[in-house]
Amino acid sequence: MAVEQVPDDAEAASGGDKTSASSNPLSRKLNRLLEARLENDRETIEALRSLSEFFTENNIRTRRRLRGDLEKRSLAINEEFVQSFSDLKAAMSALSEDIAAMSAGCAGMVERLHSVKRDTRDLLARTGQLRAEARRLEGRQQAAQGFLAAFQPSAEQVALLRGTGGPVGRDQLDERFLDALAQSRRMHDHCKLLMRSSRAQAGLQLMESLAAQQEAAYEHLYRWLQNRCRVLGSDTAAEPGPLLARAFGALRERPLLWGYALDEYANARRACVVRHLIDALTRGGGGTRPLESLAKDPLRYAGDMLAWAHQCAASERELLEQLLAQCGGLRGSGGEAALDHILAGLCSPLRLRLEQLAVGESSPLVLCRLRSVVRFYAATLGAGTALATCLDEVAALAHKMFLNSLTCHCTRLLDKVRRLPYFAQLCLADGCTCSNMSRKQTTPMCCLLVPLGYGAGWFLNGTVR
Repeated sequence: MAVEQVPDDAEAASGGDKTSASSNPLSRKLNRLLEARLENDRETIEALRSLSEFFTENNIRTRRRLRGDLEKRSLAINEEFVQSFSDLKAAMSALSEDIAAMSAGCAGMVERLHSVKRDTRDLLARTGQLRAEARRLEGRQQAAQGFLAAFQPSAEQVALLRGTGGPVGRDQLDERFLDALAQSRRMHDHCKLLMRSSRAQAGLQLMESLAAQQEAAYEHLYRWLQNRCRVLGSDTAAEPGPLLARAFGALRERPLLWGYALDEYANARRACVVRHLIDALTRGGGGTRPLESLAKDPLRYAGDMLAWAHQCAASERELLEQLLAQCGGLRGSGGEAALDHILAGLCSPLRLRLEQLAVGESSPLVLCRLRSVVRFYAATLGAGTALATCLDEVAALAHKMFLNSLTCHCTRLLDKVRRLPYFAQLCLADGCTCSNMSRKQTTPMCCLLVPLGYGAGWFLNGTVR
């Protein structure tokens, strides 16, 4: 409303003297206001808008008090502004004090850090040196571990080699022991290569240590093999498994202990087969009658005994081949001698019974067949063995008894011949014919001469040589 009243007053004033109006400052201001473009003056618009908030009545009284009201309002605003800045100043002062305190604390900490750094400079340098030394030692440790892994068995392997590691114990053995022993042998070979280098002293020390461990391991292995061989000797159904064959192969590195172990096995199996033979002769087994129950039939009795011995020889050969599979086989490891020693235990009981049969038999035909059976099995078992030699001797005895029996039989037959002069002429003549002899007379003579090695045609042709 104040903006609208100003032009009315200006028009009233302009109606007076124009000359005085042009020189009046108020007139000039009014003219300037009238000529001004208020819509483009944002500050004036904002001022008028603020003025309209408290200048609600447009009268003379309010216009006269306008200046004072504006000054009071300005003063109130300034006081409010001062109060606000006073609070801000107090907050800033408190913040400044806090910052100053923090700065002082930081300065103290920096000073202390510099002091500590000066004091710990040597410690830091020493720490850096120790870290470098630790890295260097770590590399050397890895190299040493690799060296030990290639040239020295672990503590567990050493305990196994000495027979004190794990649940196996001193009287037992398993695959881990044989693996450790094989690893120890490989390490020993590696030490031989180390001896050729500049580390000969270290290689010598390692070889001595490995040699001591291997000696203890081979002694433990030998004792275990002794126990296992005794078990095989006490149990006829026991068979050497892969572990026992591998153990014999490992002990092959010590020929003396290996020979002792093989002898132990041979002795145990010899006692076992002898005991088994006695049981077969006297008690039988597997649903069969004892062999001695066939003693009244000499040929069957001898044949069954020799067949049992042949089967036993085949079984023992198979067991030895399994046992020595990793030692070069039966022929390449001296196993033939062990087999001969095992089967030699059968010689005494077989010789005793076969000789009794040969001596107690009077029939030349039975003795001839007995000799043939014994010679057949002697040839089957192989020449040169103790059992074959024993059977050859029994066959020789049977042949001798056969000749004696044949001689006695011929003597008895000759005693029964009545035409002695004619028969004497046939025997004493340098050559004679049998054409004058009857068929009844020639048949007994053929039966006597054919077993001696002469053919039937020799006599029937009438020629005596």
